[in-house]
Amino acid sequence: MNEQDCRLIYREAFCDPDTEFEDKLFKNCFKYCRVKKADGKTVSMLFALPCELFDGEKREEAVYIYAAATLASYRGKGFMTELIDSLKSEGKTLFLVPADDGLIPFYKRCGFKKFTAFTFKKCEKYASPIREFVPLSNGEKAQGEYSFTAMYCSDGIRHLDGLYFPFSMIN
Repeated sequence: MNEQDCRLIYREAFCDPDTEFEDKLFKNCFKYCRVKKADGKTVSMLFALPCELFDGEKREEAVYIYAAATLASYRGKGFMTELIDSLKSEGKTLFLVPADDGLIPFYKRCGFKKFTAFTFKKCEKYASPIREFVPLSNGEKAQGEYSFTAMYCSDGIRHLDGLYFPFSMIN
């Protein structure tokens, strides 16, 4: 796995001019980056970031999927589906925030369900970063309280509406 290849995919997909955040992401969390290769190069990637998830009843380790992206010329060939399926096979609850609403049908086909999450609002359900994901979220500043559409995939039925996920890295 080549970090430079992953950075190129990240930049192509997200056009993020915040190189400080990009550097922080790759420095702290590159070990959680999963990739698919084709034609001798990395073509698809995602970060499988470790979290503690509490749904009001059950506390568990879960995976926050961040920066899921495939090079434009390789999209529609199943690479991201393979990455997600490999994570699903590990049996943990997965959750993510689609980069845009146009991705919701894709994630639904992968078995994800929609829920509403909140940032900067305390409530009984939450997701918190653990291990190397913690420094990535440290120092993030409140941009106001808001809700957003998130999605999860789990072996069981989860009631995650109202989940508190307080990190401004979620756009």
